[in-house]
Amino acid sequence: MNYKFTIILSIITSCLFSQILWNEPPDTIWYGYQSRWVEVILPQPTPLKATTINYNEVKLTFDTYWTQEFIDAYIDKFGYAPIPNRYSFYRNGFALIGVPIHDNEYIDKTAIYGETYSYKYLASDTNYQNIGGLQHWSPRSNPTNITVGSSLSSLFYPTNFNGKYNTSLKCIDLMWDTVGSATSYNIFKSHYNNYTQKWIYDTIQYITECKYQDLDILEYTEYLYSISSVSGSNQSGRSSPIAISTLSFDFGAPNNFTGVYMPDNANILLSWDLVSGAGSYQIFKSFIDPNTHKWQYLTLNIGNVNEYSDVKLFPNLTYFYQILSVSGGNKSNRSNTIMVTSGTLRIANEFILKQNVPNPFNPSTEIEYSLPFDSFVTITIYDLMGSKVKILLNNFQTTGNYSINWDGTNNIEKPLAGGIYFYNLQAEDFYQTRKMVLLK
Repeated sequence: MNYKFTIILSIITSCLFSQILWNEPPDTIWYGYQSRWVEVILPQPTPLKATTINYNEVKLTFDTYWTQEFIDAYIDKFGYAPIPNRYSFYRNGFALIGVPIHDNEYIDKTAIYGETYSYKYLASDTNYQNIGGLQHWSPRSNPTNITVGSSLSSLFYPTNFNGKYNTSLKCIDLMWDTVGSATSYNIFKSHYNNYTQKWIYDTIQYITECKYQDLDILEYTEYLYSISSVSGSNQSGRSSPIAISTLSFDFGAPNNFTGVYMPDNANILLSWDLVSGAGSYQIFKSFIDPNTHKWQYLTLNIGNVNEYSDVKLFPNLTYFYQILSVSGGNKSNRSNTIMVTSGTLRIANEFILKQNVPNPFNPSTEIEYSLPFDSFVTITIYDLMGSKVKILLNNFQTTGNYSINWDGTNNIEKPLAGGIYFYNLQAEDFYQTRKMVLLK
């Protein structure tokens, strides 16, 4: 009898609390108790906007969720800034994919012509260490319904759409047959960036001829192209995509690319032969982060020199490096991969906050600091008036030497005006502020 009473009481309590939870105003942040755990429930996002862009593709767009007003309210409520993570999309109740926070659109390429879908999405963030280690989620948006292909016109896309890599001009030549009623054409271009692990999309509009030369290309990259016809306000569906790969550009990667760990300076010294015609170099660094156990990929832009000292290291860890030559907008192929293992790093016996490098800077700068013991660390950027513009770090870190990059943006990734800014490190009882200058 007591067991049944407990179950009934739990159900009634859950229903009552659910009403309190979901009836909160949409512009507030609140706690919610659900199924024996505690998490922060974020405000419900606005519904998606859905349009058919092809017979099997639906474009979903949405308003900015992490506005500055919302972030300020979040900080006022919890005392620290959120770390926006991703949007999760649902079609007919089933999850599609997580989309990085910087994207405000998603293209569902698995739709079927004539089918009706109901789309929803939610937002989440990962700055949840202070709330029991649980991720913050918003409720799902109200549904947006669309029938695939219902908005497409009877205008046809061009036939015989094809292309090839032009080795002499280092471009991709595209061509197609004329569509009699078309006044212009749109080309849709995409390629995958292996280092940011994101697809890059571009639309080339108002092409009036039946050919196009794409000069904005990278070496050793596969590009996908499709095309549509335009007549007035009407646009056809897209053609099936074609794939075209580029080759290496004229000059090669540097020879004699080597690296050695220097224990006296606790750095890895990389060196190479200069390449005739190259104005700069790019070094690609990868390693498994011992804290997250995930691969990290970094691109280092180096001037016209033949060595580089890498001081951003973890102790006793193997690093992988490649290098290529850069001349204007052209890049060589990459060198072979070299592996260098760091040794025991000298750890400071006190907290240290170094001057940012470079300073003044544009567009980004590095801030180095040292922790003599495990600490909860906060690094904050302030403007000249003392207003907090960005929280770079708000996390627990183990003993060691660290660096963090600031790209001159605020908490919503909006570029800030040039001028004087301050960065502050707070760890345990240590509190230090330094000045830096952002040039525009």
